[in-house]
Amino acid sequence: SGPQPGYATKARRIAPVKQTPSPAAQRSKLPSEHTWYDGVNRLVNLDRGDLNEARTAVSGTPVREEDWNLDMTGNWSGYVQKTAGSTALNQERTHNKVNEITDISETVGTAWATPAQDRAGNMTSAPKPASLAGSLTLKWDAWNRLVEARDGQTVIGVYEFDGLQRRVKRHVDSQAPDSPNGVDTYLHYYYNSAWQTLETRQTAGENDQPENLQPKYQYVWSPRYVDAAVLRDGNTDADGACDDERLYYLNDANFNVTTLVDTNGEAVERYLYDAYGRVTVYDGAWSNTRNASNYANVVLYTGRERDAETGLYHYRHRSYEAELGRFGSRDAIGYKGGDFDLYRYCVNKPLELQDPSGQIIAPVAGACGLVACRGAYYLYQSLHDLCDAMAPPNLGQNRHPWMRQCLLREWSRLTPIQQNSAAALAAWCGTSLLMWYQQKGGPKW
Repeated sequence: SGPQPGYATKARRIAPVKQTPSPAAQRSKLPSEHTWYDGVNRLVNLDRGDLNEARTAVSGTPVREEDWNLDMTGNWSGYVQKTAGSTALNQERTHNKVNEITDISETVGTAWATPAQDRAGNMTSAPKPASLAGSLTLKWDAWNRLVEARDGQTVIGVYEFDGLQRRVKRHVDSQAPDSPNGVDTYLHYYYNSAWQTLETRQTAGENDQPENLQPKYQYVWSPRYVDAAVLRDGNTDADGACDDERLYYLNDANFNVTTLVDTNGEAVERYLYDAYGRVTVYDGAWSNTRNASNYANVVLYTGRERDAETGLYHYRHRSYEAELGRFGSRDAIGYKGGDFDLYRYCVNKPLELQDPSGQIIAPVAGACGLVACRGAYYLYQSLHDLCDAMAPPNLGQNRHPWMRQCLLREWSRLTPIQQNSAAALAAWCGTSLLMWYQQKGGPKW
């Protein structure tokens, strides 16, 4: 199809397509980003600054730079942050044979707490995103779901799930992370069949039943992508209707929320991300940074919810720490997700791939990766192998109808987000995968 705007075909550098900036952006001289990938297409460098005319590099010294030294399985053996050419962090990490972090050390910059894992591979101690020298203590249930977070001895978050694995209630310390003082707020979640948050309800009473509560926020999502947020309506006067505040979400190509816009079309808050999702919050004019959103906005990196109390992102089946660039637990579907490192995020291609379920990598439009296709292939193949093992002997000509019914039954047992992600991958990676599965008797889209 030929070279695309913003891509240098020889160096495999990627730069954002230049757009006409707003007056506020012109005043602040916002930089562009330029990235570099290694020989197996993993992100190893990101520079932020003004691009040269040929768009092949950042002119002069980058405003901000990130560099990754990756081992064979994609772990960050080395990580460097630079600001205006000056090294702010030079970090080394060691990992064991199952890709768990066993040590974090640094020659320059603030010392980070080293994570610890339990026997199931869940991160029981993690660097605190708001203060990386400190730790959060994390507790997991028998299904490897995060159910409690502590800052020191203070419980700052408790999480409850329903039978479909959806997180339906959060017990939150509203003073965390700055001044943790214990849980004082309770949030209830309502979802649609695609596992998108439609409504939240909030109370100060732990035992208040959600059906008796006022709605706090209601959300609308775009059909473009499961986590493409369109707007949020708020209820501030307790009249039972979310008609007091409407905010619109603006997204970039990776479905990161970049701006909140009010009904007058004015930007009221903006967000800038590192490659792996660490966010900086700005006011609407890019003039000042904020410690937290002034609008209690939680929809941020790739459209996922960031828990203010911990700084961790909720990727449905797993929690994700942007500062570490990895999930806090192993992929529950194991190597059938298509990756041989069960902790890493999107095979080190965070600007090209997404993982809305925390299990199956989904592509950003225009970025095709073999690992993503392999993840869908393994999911489909596992369903076929399961039915093949359960098939009664001597079915003869009835084997194909029996297999079809079995595949449909097992497919229906997947969560909607698994179904949607796998179907999208099949369509995106080409027809050969879909044809193979349909020949086995699988459902047709």
